[in-house]
Amino acid sequence: MHNGNNRASLVQAVYQLFGLNLVSEYPFIGRMNNKANTINLAPSPVLHFTCNQNPPFTAEWENGKLIYSYRYRTSDGDLWDRLYLFDTYAVWQFAWGADFYIRDEQIDCHLRNQNYQSLVEHFLVGAVLAYWLEREGFPALHASAVTINNQAAAFTSHSGNGKSTLAAAMLQAGAALLTDDILPIENQKGEYWGRSGLPQVNLWPDQAAYFLDNTNEEFEKVVPDMPKKRAPVEALKNGAFCPEDRSLACIYIPRKSDQPSSRTDIEIVPVLPAEAVIELVRYSFIPANICEKLGWQAHRLDFFARLVEQVPVRRLLYPAGFEHLPQVTEAVLEDLKKLPHQAAT
Repeated sequence: MHNGNNRASLVQAVYQLFGLNLVSEYPFIGRMNNKANTINLAPSPVLHFTCNQNPPFTAEWENGKLIYSYRYRTSDGDLWDRLYLFDTYAVWQFAWGADFYIRDEQIDCHLRNQNYQSLVEHFLVGAVLAYWLEREGFPALHASAVTINNQAAAFTSHSGNGKSTLAAAMLQAGAALLTDDILPIENQKGEYWGRSGLPQVNLWPDQAAYFLDNTNEEFEKVVPDMPKKRAPVEALKNGAFCPEDRSLACIYIPRKSDQPSSRTDIEIVPVLPAEAVIELVRYSFIPANICEKLGWQAHRLDFFARLVEQVPVRRLLYPAGFEHLPQVTEAVLEDLKKLPHQAAT
């Protein structure tokens, strides 16, 4: 780790993700989309990131407003996640040894416990950047997205409903990955675009066995003590990545069927606009209670209300089991063909 005050003297890389130029010397574990041209960073905003053993400055804790707290009960006692808001910055403290100081053009991580360094990237390319983006007016969904004929199809839900599975299956059908796990959305002159993320997919062991060309290859874990791993997109069968933002063709809310495995029904049904807004709030990366306390909820609701007027939202009910995925992807592709702006051929 390095002292962020000596940033100019260090060799740094520039990474493109979520519509940003992320400038950092931090040795990221996961796959980052490295930008070769470091001379001209326009038009994307520039955001600097450092990670140090000491905080970048002394926070004025007595002037901070506690926005969010979450308690973990462990055998060694209670641990807390906390988010504090100050006049010109915020500090998101994570129970597992890392504090993130968030400012307009700078994010600094104070790693309190080096045993948890592997979690720095997990927090940054997740809750921290989702917070920064939402603050800038770009709501982020808990979603995976793929691109088909220059448009994006997104799958948004809580964990366990197959977002990454569906995205990986769509790659096998000829799509390209736009992002996995987090999807920031931008309004570009009245059209809604999904921002490109990292060229990797987070996979559980059974997913890896099904989607990877070489199951013997070792990849880094997303979180220590869990078997889920970061797989580079090129390791997936027919894996491809789209590094550019794409207009949203449709947002699907997937749910695996709880019917007997012999049932193979696939249902894709429209969601009415008012209900769709509620669902998009539900599946946003930053919880609604945080947005309410920060005064962001009105913007988010207006943003989603306008979005669902243009971008269809569908429920996707599908049978569990990898053997059904070819039929599921075919159903999604057929549904996309019916949209006014065809995303599939």
